[in-house]
This record gives sequence, structure tokens and C-alpha cells, in this order.
Amino acid sequence: MKILIYILLSMTLWVTHPSDNPAPCSMAYDGIDLKTKLYTKIMSPAHFFYYTPQELKNDMQTNNLLECKAQLTQIEDQVYLNLNLITFSEKAAREYGSIEMGNILKIKTIDNKTHEIQCRAGSNGQRLNHENKYLYSVSYTLEKSDIKGLLKSEIDKIGIQWSSGFEEYTIYEIDLIKNQLTCLNL
Repeated sequence: MKILIYILLSMTLWVTHPSDNPAPCSMAYDGIDLKTKLYTKIMSPAHFFYYTPQELKNDMQTNNLLECKAQLTQIEDQVYLNLNLITFSEKAAREYGSIEMGNILKIKTIDNKTHEIQCRAGSNGQRLNHENKYLYSVSYTLEKSDIKGLLKSEIDKIGIQWSSGFEEYTIYEIDLIKNQLTCLNL
């Protein structure tokens, strides 16, 4: 378990502009992890969604309150959904809190099916370079039944369980997870 958490937490998703998304089957890593000696495939991170509440749209102007990049990682036979959530707020720790290990992520597909996946590596958020940005890097376990369902349908919304409460987000890259699962040959 410690090795798995090390792998998941040591993966860094870089932040780019949404139009800078990699090609659908862009692989960041494919091989034996030198530290763990486990066969690992890591998809390149891609823009997943952004969010700004209506009441803050005028104040935020060029940024969103929350942006998310996602990528899938396969370690041996297990698949993980990794999210990097960046909040553009100095009050992020108070407003969002943390995402704890065991918290649930609800994935709603366009055909009205819901998948609930569990957080395997949570985050309290960390401030980025003395800016008003906080990064939450979290990882969720995808079970075989979730993979089967997500290969068949696009994602409409996700709901994240924060320590401050549950919040739902509309997904803009609806086929990101489906495409990455296909690229992993699952």
C-alpha cells in the first residue's frame, strides 16, 4: 500500500491551457517503474473541467475558481483516475477543505448511470509558489465494473466529496476517460 501511495503521490500533473491538451493516446510513461519494479502506464494529463460560480464570474474575469486536469494510471492490473484540482483562491483551505482517503467521487454518464469510486490518495491542498493557487492531487480507484461502464459512455458530471461538502461539476471533455481507457487497451 505504501508503494502504491508513493507512486500516486509522486506523479505530477503539469498545468497547461485547456487548448494544450495532448493527443488522445499520449502516454507520459509506459514501462517498469524503477522504484517499485511494477509495470506502469501513465496517460498524459488533460484538461477535464473548470468551474466558477455565477456570483464570482465578474470578479474572476480571466481565471476560473477551479480547474481540473485528469489522467489515468495503470499499475499492473489496477487502474486509477488521478485528478489535479487547482483553486485560484487564497481561501481554498477554508472554502474547500481537503479530500480525504475514502471519500467518494460520483461520476454521472450521459446515459444517466452513476459510478461511485473511492479516493485512495487524498490531499489537504498545497499552496503553489506563494501564489493564490492551491493544488489538490488526488487518486481514485477504478474497479472493473466502473471501467466497463465508462468505456461505453461519456461523462456528463462528477461530484467531489470535499471535507467542506459535496460539489458537482459539469464535464467539458466528456470522452476523456473513455479515450484514455481505450488507449490503455482495457
